[in-house]
Parts: sequence; structure tokens; C-alpha cells
Amino acid sequence: MKRLYYHNLVFKVNNYEGSYNIPILCPNTSRGCKSDNIKKDGHDTSVKSSPQKYTCKDCGTTFYAHTSAFYRDIESNINEFMLNLFEKGKIDNNTVKELLECSNSSVSIILKRIMEAVNESFEVKMAWDTPVHGEIIFIDETWIKINSKDWYLVVVISEDRTILGWKLVKRRTAKVITKIVHEAILRLPQPPAIIITDDFSTYKRVVKMLNYNLIHVRHIHKNPRIHMVVDIIEHEPKKIITTHIATANDIFTNENTFLTGVSTSEEKKHVKGKRGRKKGSKNSKKIKPSTKKLSPKKKEKTRTKELF
Repeated sequence: MKRLYYHNLVFKVNNYEGSYNIPILCPNTSRGCKSDNIKKDGHDTSVKSSPQKYTCKDCGTTFYAHTSAFYRDIESNINEFMLNLFEKGKIDNNTVKELLECSNSSVSIILKRIMEAVNESFEVKMAWDTPVHGEIIFIDETWIKINSKDWYLVVVISEDRTILGWKLVKRRTAKVITKIVHEAILRLPQPPAIIITDDFSTYKRVVKMLNYNLIHVRHIHKNPRIHMVVDIIEHEPKKIITTHIATANDIFTNENTFLTGVSTSEEKKHVKGKRGRKKGSKNSKKIKPSTKKLSPKKKEKTRTKELF
């Protein structure tokens, strides 16, 4: 008679305690094996807790109780659930709370651990260290409500949709966004020739603060949503010259006529002044105001002199 083995799982969820005997089955489902025809195969002394080993008599797979088929299925289901949860980039805590039947604090702990694990994973570290090639980058942002306060997620991606950089910030100032973009550009072998954004006014300042010649394409998100402006930005020692080309997405109309509006603007570069006096110069002597009092007669003469 074939002997069956079980693993006693003790659980505690939201103050509820219990236990359940889980049948130990072969986890080798990739080969179609989920057999209960297994045997004990000693203890693994290389591990501190010396767990019991099991071997499948049908396919020869060796495993532990906590890596048997039941737990592998749970892991697979959790992975699928988490992928569905994160795939759209927005997480509703109430949905997670309802699905997992747990408290708000439990949801926060779960998500915190997931994010920490993702950040420390080999795949993420490799992704950030892998060189990225491209001549075009896209910058965009979206707002997120956190504890009834507005936050902004700023994202920089390459032309092949590789994420070059992102950051959650309280303010979308030119200084903040420029730092994010600059760090993203460092992942490229050379600065991008073209930067594409929407018409958020801060981006016009950001691309100039990068301090190199480039083309800035701005999509105007107003109906009919076909308008765009191409800014050709050239840096000179003391000024920035921008050629503005206003056009539309469907620029070839009326027998390939190229319809545009062109204008040029100049902007002086802000040069920080150096503090202190010039080399070789001396401090000027301060003239002290006279403390000598005038007599009444002299005062009157002085007054008369001023009148005539």
C-alpha cells in the first residue's frame, strides 16, 4: 500500500488561527508530474534546520515539503496576481485589501516588502546598469494622490520605451525635473539629439538648462490635438537662440504643401558674477561725515548762498 505524506501548515490571519494538512506531491509539473508516489530521502544537513527531503519515485525529483506542488502552485498564483496588480502601474489599496481580506496596515506592509524585493532584485540592478542606446528621449509626468496630497511621477524613457529614469516628487519645478533628466541622460552613450514633451511650460526651461544644442518637440494637448512646436535650440557663449517651428502632425496637406509658422527668439544667458574686488585693486577709502557744528551765522550764510 502506497504511503501518503502530509505537511501541517499552521496559519494566523487577522487574529484567526488554524492548521491544515497539505498532501506532499511532486512539484515537477513542467514534465507533467504531480505524483504522490514519493519517499523520504533523509535530511539536508547543509541547511541549518536540516529539513526532511523527499524524492519522487516516478521522475526522480528531490524536494522539501515547503517546495512541494501545493506551495509551487501558490507561488505561481501569487506571481500571476501581482503581475495583474502592477501591470497598469496603479494600485488601489482597497482592491488589494478586499482580495486578500486583510487590514490597511497589512496591505502597506505587503506592498512595502514587494517594492523592497523588486528594488533589490538582480533583474532590476542589471536593468539600471545596462547601457541604453538612443537619440530621442520622452519626458512626461502624471499626478498621484497620496494621503489626500498631490504628488507627481516624472518619467524619462528612450525611443524603444526603455525607462531611463523616474522619481516621485512634490513639485514639478525646472530644477527638480532637470536633475531627473540629467541623471537619465547619463545612461546614454551621448546626449539625445531630440527631446519630446507635452506643452507644460516648465519643459521649455528644462531643455535650455541642459546647456547643449538640441531639438525640443512640444505636443500641444488641446483640441484638435494635432498641433506641435519644434524648437531648435542653439547655445552661444552669452545667449540662447531658439528657432520656433509651429506645425501639425498632418503637415503634408494640399498636394504635399509643407505648412509651418517660423519665428526666432533670443535669451541672454545668466552669468553668475564673481564676488570680491579685481586683482590688484585696493579698497576705497570711506569718507566719514563731518561732525563739526556750524554757528547760526554760518548757517544763515549757507542758506543765502543756496537761494542765490
